[in-house]
Amino acid sequence: MNNELGLYAEAQSLLQHTVTTARHALGEGHPETLAAMNELADAYWYKGQLGEAEPLYIEPMRRRRVVLGPDHAGLSHFFLATIATKRRVLCESHPDTVWSLQRLGGMYVRQGRYDEAEAILLKTYESFVNGLGRQHERTKDTITSFVALYEAWKKPEKAAEWRAKLPR
Repeated sequence: MNNELGLYAEAQSLLQHTVTTARHALGEGHPETLAAMNELADAYWYKGQLGEAEPLYIEPMRRRRVVLGPDHAGLSHFFLATIATKRRVLCESHPDTVWSLQRLGGMYVRQGRYDEAEAILLKTYESFVNGLGRQHERTKDTITSFVALYEAWKKPEKAAEWRAKLPR
């Protein structure tokens, strides 16, 4: 996908078209429409456009409220709901489920929730290495998230250990 290649502007344009088409052809609540909205939200997320990403994460969660229970304020709750849906629909080890966990770990780093972030990132790293391999972009992104975690946590030795795992 274009997101994995870093072509975010192109991905955003294509994903916006996909969301518009899915809304028209399938309806607002169709699982494919909701999945497309999450993909578009991811494209915004990667570019740091969290204001644009959040509504695209929130709307599908509101539509899934019946299945997932009451919605809570805060973006991390929406990630948790997205993860719960992906676990149920795709499976625990599916790359999209694991990728959502990785993003949640990154959010926990930003929130200073380092213990929680570390546990989640370790799980995602192991899943990506086992499922996609050490050279895959999602594995590399998870390593980069570990570096950010340990730098924020003031553990430079651990940051250097993870930085050394990045393929050259």
